[in-house]
Amino acid sequence: VGAAILGGGFLLALDPDGKVLWSVDAGAVEASPSVGVSDAGVETVFASGTAAEGAVLLAVRGGVVVERCSGPSGSASKASLAVAETTYSGESPMSAAGVFNHSTGNQLVAIRPDATLSGDRCIYGSTGAGADSPSTVVTSQESFFFGDELGAVQGHTFSGGSWSSRSGWPVNANLFTRGLAVVGTNIVGGGGPGQG
Repeated sequence: VGAAILGGGFLLALDPDGKVLWSVDAGAVEASPSVGVSDAGVETVFASGTAAEGAVLLAVRGGVVVERCSGPSGSASKASLAVAETTYSGESPMSAAGVFNHSTGNQLVAIRPDATLSGDRCIYGSTGAGADSPSTVVTSQESFFFGDELGAVQGHTFSGGSWSSRSGWPVNANLFTRGLAVVGTNIVGGGGPGQG
């Protein structure tokens, strides 16, 4: 569960009876957390938030933050994350991808908490427009898609440790796509008119 309160927020886990199992400072969490596969009975929870210092992506296991990727001061992250394996440096750890919105340039971010080298755990790349708010990042075969703040759908690939735009993307959807899903090889989205 994510929460946003004036000046901050947190990510917490609840048991079926509503008891708080753990809580971590995550900034204002305005999108659904994502859950990775279980490793020895412990699942990794990925979340995006906006803290006082800027956007953050977190990987949390059992109430312990195992990795944190930070955006520039003044950045925000309001899109849910896509969970996938990303291949780089001969490793394919479970990862999550998200978007940091910032007035001086928007960033794609892959958070890879189980990468052997610390420099391979947060990998940043550029994107033209930021993610719409609220939005969803979805993935298919190391490609990641999200509805942007300009009414288009962005498509990017993570390969060889770097981000690149997919050929033919972004696609002008003529609407602000708040939700996306992958169906087979197709990207399906819904949204509406208005300002992103």
